[in-house]
Order: sequence, then structure tokens, then C-alpha cells
Amino acid sequence: MKKSLTLLMILLTLSLSVAVRAQTKARVLKTPAAAPARKPAPRTPGPPAADRANSSKLPQKTTPPPPPPPTPPPAPPSTTTQPSPVRGYAWKSSRSPSYGYKKGDNLLNIGVGLSSYYYGNPIGLSYEVGVDKDFSVGAQLDYNSGNYGNYYYNSSRWRYTATYLGLRGSFHANRLLKLNTQKVDLYAGLGLGYRSFRWNDSGYGYGYDSRSGLFLNYFIGGKYYFSPKVGAFLELGYTGLSSSRVGLSVKF
Repeated sequence: MKKSLTLLMILLTLSLSVAVRAQTKARVLKTPAAAPARKPAPRTPGPPAADRANSSKLPQKTTPPPPPPPTPPPAPPSTTTQPSPVRGYAWKSSRSPSYGYKKGDNLLNIGVGLSSYYYGNPIGLSYEVGVDKDFSVGAQLDYNSGNYGNYYYNSSRWRYTATYLGLRGSFHANRLLKLNTQKVDLYAGLGLGYRSFRWNDSGYGYGYDSRSGLFLNYFIGGKYYFSPKVGAFLELGYTGLSSSRVGLSVKF
């Protein structure tokens, strides 16, 4: 009987040990395996100690700027034709006053006499040079010829010739009048010269001088320049062979 109990106890002990081992094995299978530990990344060696002090001076990495926006395409050319600007005469601008006459100017007048002292219209030529800021001096020549028959006795044999040659000087008044413009030149002057008048009769074959001699003339005048060099002039007074002259004025 004792042997039977002993054998039964041994069997129970073996069965209990087998059951415990089976449960332990089942638990081990249900538990997930642990992930392997990651190796630390290799550390990049930094600059030497001597260079760390100058690390602020080293060029730093900068983010490149964004690209510029695309340029819009140019507008198509207009089909309408724009009128070209009119090019007029432009005077030189200066802070100092500018007048129609200055020292050193060469003044040439070519004109025709009106209201002549004789029949016809004399042609005249005068030239002056600026010797001062307000004064110019020069010479003058007037000439006239014609046929008395066109005006007197209806005869073609009576002819005459009139000539005036003399010196003249002009005072330019723009500065005095404070006329600050380059287009206008106002002046007055005197002249002294020799005036001759000769007539002859082709039918009788003789002629003679009449009213010839020294002649003092005086005049006032004005010029208007269309461009820096060319303009028109008018003179009134005893101008040589007529009481007025008009014509073309050139300055150079």
C-alpha cells in the first residue's frame, strides 16, 4: 500500500512539473522579441581648437534668394502714328541777360530804299562790326539809277545816277532798355559820307553833277531774327538816298 502511494506521489509530481514547464514555454513564445539596439551615428570631428575661435569669420551657408518673377512680354507697337514734334528755333538759355547784339558781332544789311529822294528805289548795303557791348561801326553804300523819261517829259534820253558812300555807327539799345531777348535788336545811328547825283541827256550829249557833296545821315532801326544768324531789318530817317530802308539782315 505504501508503495502505491509513493508511486502515485511521484507521478503527480512529474505531471505538475510537466504542466509548469508547458505554461512557461507558452509565455515565452507569446512575448515579442526586443528590437536590437541602434548603434550611435559616428560623430564628425569638429574643427581644431585653433580654428574654433575664427569660426565666426568663416563663410556661412546662406539660402539662395528666390528667382525674380518673370518679366512680362513687351506691349505690341501701337498702330497709330504719333506726330513728330515741331522743331522750332531754340535760343540758348543763360543766367546772364542775352541781347540781340554783343561785342564782336558782324552785322550785314542788304536792303531796298523806300521813299527815295530821287526816282526809283535805291539798293543799299551796310556792314558793321561790334567794337563795344553797345556800339558798332562800319560803312554803307547806296546806289540808284533810272530814266527820267519814265517820269518827266516822257523822254527816254534823260538818265540819272545817284550814289552814296560813307561811314556809319550805331548804338544798340537793348541793354539800356533791359530788353532781354536774342531775337530783337533795336538801334540808332549816325553816318557821314559823300553823295553824288549825275544826270545826262543822250540827245544833246552832255551831263553834269547836281547836289553832290558831303551828306550827314541819321537813322533809327530794328532787327528781328528768325534764326541765330538771319533776320529782317527796318531803318527810318535820312539813310543815304531814301527816308527808309527794309531788307535782309545777317549776323556772323
